Amino acid sequence: VSIIILVFIVECGLFTVTLLQPISSRFGPRHSCAIGAVSLAVGSLQTAGLASSGWRAWPLFGLALTTTAFGTVILGANLFTVFTAILPKGQEGSYIGINSTVGALARAIAPAVGVYLFVYVHWWMPYVCGAAISATMAVLYLVVDHGDGSKKANDAGALL
Repeated sequence: VSIIILVFIVECGLFTVTLLQPISSRFGPRHSCAIGAVSLAVGSLQTAGLASSGWRAWPLFGLALTTTAFGTVILGANLFTVFTAILPKGQEGSYIGINSTVGALARAIAPAVGVYLFVYVHWWMPYVCGAAISATMAVLYLVVDHGDGSKKANDAGALL
């Protein structure tokens, strides 16, 4: 398990150095966040599918790990850029504080929910739920920009 964590960290570092700036520059922060969220969803679904294959799937698990690392870097680096762009000027701190509080609550509750799903529902259910959440985030990133150039906070933006 520790080697998997090390590989994930190294991949995140490599993606940060090599791919983050070109992708963010080409697609912009909003679309980069959507790309990152879709990549996380695909990585979660790959993991769910491969885990049932046993040891034969370990080489393919590297692809799932790479997809997840890519999504983590692209989404994480662009998240606050998108978030602050849609907030009312002068209130960014309050909204970011609320977002951080909700994020901390999710980091505390999600592992317990994941364990429950893994043990009592099905072992692949936490991955499928994670993919659904990531896909929903990708849609919200694209829905927030209505094409009119406005950067006002709205309900979809508050969910980010």
